[in-house]
Amino acid sequence: MYSLTEIQEHLEAATQSTISRQMIGYWFSPDKDKLPTDRYLPHLAKFFGVPTAYFYDDEVAREIDDEIKNVLALRALTDNLDEDDTQVLLRSLGDGFTPEQAKQVVNLVRQLKAESVVMKEDTDAGVRRGAAVPLPDFRPPRRNS
Repeated sequence: MYSLTEIQEHLEAATQSTISRQMIGYWFSPDKDKLPTDRYLPHLAKFFGVPTAYFYDDEVAREIDDEIKNVLALRALTDNLDEDDTQVLLRSLGDGFTPEQAKQVVNLVRQLKAESVVMKEDTDAGVRRGAAVPLPDFRPPRRNS
């Protein structure tokens, strides 16, 4: 979350002009329906890392809001992972995983690690269960374009 002062400082530096925090607050007020002028809109979009259409196109705003929700859900998921699990997950995320798919990847990694530990314990105890079977290549699901 950004303060009005941080937004103000960015806009003033980008436009080489002054703007009041009250005006910026007015843009973000839920009971107001006023957008920044063309002078400020591109700079505001750059500050937040969104396209300018985010501020006036409901479909674009919905798509970006959904992406943000997914990123936050994935961040919450990775907070509970060890470094190895996080690396596997992050390598897999390049194809646009949903949080549910990411949970499946994490659960698969944990299951494989648990099976590996059981096999090692059995081997250490002298129990032979058969030859190890190589794991299949894991292919992350792809989004239909």
